[in-house]
This record gives sequence, structure tokens and C-alpha cells, in this order.
Amino acid sequence: MGIIKKYDYIAQSLAKGSTRTEQGNNPGATASLGGLRILLDSNLDPGEVIIDAIAGNAGEGMAYSDKHVFVLKSGVATGSLTGRKCKKIDWINVRDFYVKPGPLYCYVEVIEAGARPTEFKDINQAKKSDTAVTYLSGKQPEFEKFISEMRSRIKT
Repeated sequence: MGIIKKYDYIAQSLAKGSTRTEQGNNPGATASLGGLRILLDSNLDPGEVIIDAIAGNAGEGMAYSDKHVFVLKSGVATGSLTGRKCKKIDWINVRDFYVKPGPLYCYVEVIEAGARPTEFKDINQAKKSDTAVTYLSGKQPEFEKFISEMRSRIKT
């Protein structure tokens, strides 16, 4: 497992070298994303501004704007050392956020319209999901605040 984390770290470090930012993006809100910021910027609609973002564990993160929720993954979390993917979900399709706490790792999953929470058997399954972000349990208070802010924006 240590080798995989090392490759994630290297992949993120390489991605941090780019300085491209999308016009209208809020750099303060996305600063915690590191290399995932480039992936996020490339998936924004013209004029779309990120309200807040949070980095998860090893190449994972989440962000939101007035229009979308973004689930960001890079490195091993995508199934490839150099892979990157972004799941962009319209707010109208977001029903809730399911949080599964654990002793070491936790995850938050975006529940889309017509879907139910997925009970992942282990954290590796959550890492492979397009709609879930894993994080260390020490970041639980940060994620609770972030999720609370996102829940207040769910359109019913």
C-alpha cells in the first residue's frame, strides 16, 4: 500500500507544476485541491465560479458551484497511475450526501436522483466509485462543515 501512495504523491506533484486557471474561478476556494484544480478548471462551464472545494485522500476531492457538484479523482483512484476523471453532477440531480464514518477512513457519496446509497464493503470500493470521495477520519469536522454547506443548496 505504501508504494501506491507514493505514486499518488508523485502524480499530484507533477500536476501542481501547471499554473493555468480558469477565468472566473475562485483561487482561494480551490487552493486545497492542489493538482486536482487543473482537472476542475477544465470541467467548468464558461463563467462558472467554484464556491468551495475540499481535498480528500490521495488524489480525491470535491467541489461545488451554483450549477454543479464535482467529484474529482486522479492517480490510482481512477484505476491508472496517470489517470484523471471528474464527475460533474447538476444540482437538480443531487438528492443527498451519504457519509460513512470509519475508524481510519471515511467517505462521502453523492446520492443522485433515483439512486440509493451504496454500502461499500471496504474503502477501496469507495475509491473506485465515480460519486464517492474518501478522506481520513481526522478530517471529519472539515467534511461535516463542507457537506452541511452543500446540503443547504440541494434543490427539492
